[in-house]
Amino acid sequence: MFQGLFNRMNFITFIFLVIYAVAISAEWIYSQKRKLRIYDSTDVRINLTLGILTSILRILLTGVTIALWNYLYQNSVFKHETTFIELIYIFFLNEFIYYWFHRLSHSNKFLWAVHVNHHSSNYFNYSTATRNAVFNVFLYSIVWTILPIFGFEPQAILFIHSISIMLSFFQHTQFGLKLKYIDFVIINSSHHRVHHARNDRYIDKNFGNILIIFDRIFGTFEKESEKPIFGIDKEINQSNVFEVIFHEWKDLIKEYRTH
Repeated sequence: MFQGLFNRMNFITFIFLVIYAVAISAEWIYSQKRKLRIYDSTDVRINLTLGILTSILRILLTGVTIALWNYLYQNSVFKHETTFIELIYIFFLNEFIYYWFHRLSHSNKFLWAVHVNHHSSNYFNYSTATRNAVFNVFLYSIVWTILPIFGFEPQAILFIHSISIMLSFFQHTQFGLKLKYIDFVIINSSHHRVHHARNDRYIDKNFGNILIIFDRIFGTFEKESEKPIFGIDKEINQSNVFEVIFHEWKDLIKEYRTH
């Protein structure tokens, strides 16, 4: 039933990229005219470089990921027909897995080394969304295997996850509307600014991807009550893409050698 929709993923991605490019351009121009200083050309270059690297890795790994997931799906004792209701199940399960994987990425040293470059910018704007945790692509293929193991169709999983990630890009802005009742369930830009901030009260808060409900349920929700300070508590060379990606890895190796 949904095969045609899944097959149009490339077209959907193209439309998203066009909208996203327009959003970045509009936000940049607006910030320049208002002298808001929320963009920096070097920061944008690093962000886009990480986004391109992640996209290349994701494309290269998609075949392997789908092959692995198909094997697990075909050998699963469960089998779910892909219906609209099943897509809703996948959406909520995807959000649940994302929440816990994201939360663990902030508490486990190895996972933080992978994830930290997404948080290392001192700026917060639409381009920050492309500052991806490059090696998360490998971890994603492994962690999300739980869904095909339980009989959910790989193409449906990939479709829902991809759409969710695209939508989450638009949380990375210092503008945006607050909708009182919708924002109780859905993550808005204010919620995500909290997640990216290094203010003491904001550390390790708001881990959700699209939904904020799991943060509310598991006690990691925090509303924006003071001006966010973005970045990490560590000085790194923000103009060197290798430093941005590997700085935490170097610290892990030093820590390992001292023990």
